[in-house]
Formats: sequence, structure tokens, C-alpha cells
Amino acid sequence: MMFLPGNVQGLPFSNSLTTFDSSLDSTPELGALLLSFPRQILHCYSFILISNSTNIKSLDKESDKLENIRIGVQQVAEAARRNLQVISPNVESWLTSVNTTTADVEGVMRGRVDVERDTLLSRRAKKIALDVIELQTEGNNYVDFSYPVPPVEIEAIPSISVEEFDSRKLKE
Repeated sequence: MMFLPGNVQGLPFSNSLTTFDSSLDSTPELGALLLSFPRQILHCYSFILISNSTNIKSLDKESDKLENIRIGVQQVAEAARRNLQVISPNVESWLTSVNTTTADVEGVMRGRVDVERDTLLSRRAKKIALDVIELQTEGNNYVDFSYPVPPVEIEAIPSISVEEFDSRKLKE
């Protein structure tokens, strides 16, 4: 017989649920049920711990990948600046987003203290990991990374006095 929470049919208790029924036929079932609770709780608890640990490890791994991509993008940006090129606003925005996300990752890694807090951090870690993966994809796909600085426009300055050259005077 399977017992679900709230299902008291077949239990060796009377209607008041305080005294045992005279028939103890289902006592082995009750003992098995009571022994299965700690196992179920342990299983649930270990699942939560493993899930939390997996989410946080995944965040750590993806964060390391993002950091490597950020370093590469930063190096290309610095080289472009040295060549007097302007960095695309999308790249600048991406670098800012990476810095913000990296700070969030550090906050999650620093905040691991106990199981209850780890559960909250695990949820946050899972969300941040998705953001990190999205940033990795964006960081690897920039086509218009930088462009040359537009030349300074040179305006012609009109001369008030028109000077004729000797070569032009001869042709006339």
C-alpha cells in the first residue's frame, strides 16, 4: 500500500490519531514508511545540494570562458585605439556588460555560506550563467569591431585677393 502525505487510510491509528488501533497488521508498513522518510528527505536534500553545486560550478566555468573572451576583445580594442581607430559603441557596451556580469559572478561566489543561501545563489547563478553564455556569443561575433577615425574636414579658405600666376598670364 502506498502512502501519500495526508492519506491516513490503513494506518494503525484510531480516528483521533492519538492511540494505536488494536490491529497491528500494518505495523511493518508503518515502519517502512517511517524509515523511508529519512531516505526521501536525504535524497531530496542531496538533489538540492548537487543541483546547487552544479549551477555554481557551471557559472564558474562559463565565467572563466567569458573572461578569456573579454581579454581577447580588450586586446583588440587597445590595438585599434593605438592605430587611431574608434571602437564600435556595441563593443564598448559589451565590455561594460561583461564587467557588470563579472561583478555579479564574484558576488555569487563570495556569498556561499550555507545551504539555504546556496539555494538562492544557485538560482541566481543559473540566471547569470545564461547571461554569461549570451555575452560569450556576442563577444565572438563582432564584425564591425572598430573603424578608422573620420578625417578632419578641411575647408577651402577663399582668398580675397586673386593673384595671377605668370604662367597663366602668358597663355592669355
